[in-house]
Amino acid sequence: MLKYITEVNKTFQAESANSLKLLEDLHSLLYHYMSILIPAARLQVKRTDLAHFKFKDYIVRVEAIDFGYSFEQAASDMNHHEVKIIKEGCRDFLICLCEQLQSRIPNNITLLEKINLLSPQLATSQIKPNITDLVAAFKNICKTVNSTVDEWNLLHIKQ
Repeated sequence: MLKYITEVNKTFQAESANSLKLLEDLHSLLYHYMSILIPAARLQVKRTDLAHFKFKDYIVRVEAIDFGYSFEQAASDMNHHEVKIIKEGCRDFLICLCEQLQSRIPNNITLLEKINLLSPQLATSQIKPNITDLVAAFKNICKTVNSTVDEWNLLHIKQ
């Protein structure tokens, strides 16, 4: 179960990491562990809402959680009471993990995702995405929203 955490942790420790890729990895990790605790029908949440999703309201009974084949094999030689205690501990760990992951997802996730629109590839292409919403979010540091968007649209000419 900790394999995915280790992989994402290595990505976060990399010298040059793409912040949006890290954010996607964090979302994927959170979704993965929530999917162990929550029925799929209840986990129909937009990525942008995942950080504030009250997942604890939908956690299944500990007996219904699938901890995987290796766990079941190891637990087959144990008595039922011991297995239940271990499963409860694992469930509590996963709940804590999901809470910690949620706390690490920035509140301004949508804005961070929009910043990806400012990549050099898109900035120098003739067909550009609309950045009006992004510029409007920073209107206090731009001259005007319209002039900034106009400059963006002409950027490929100024190469």
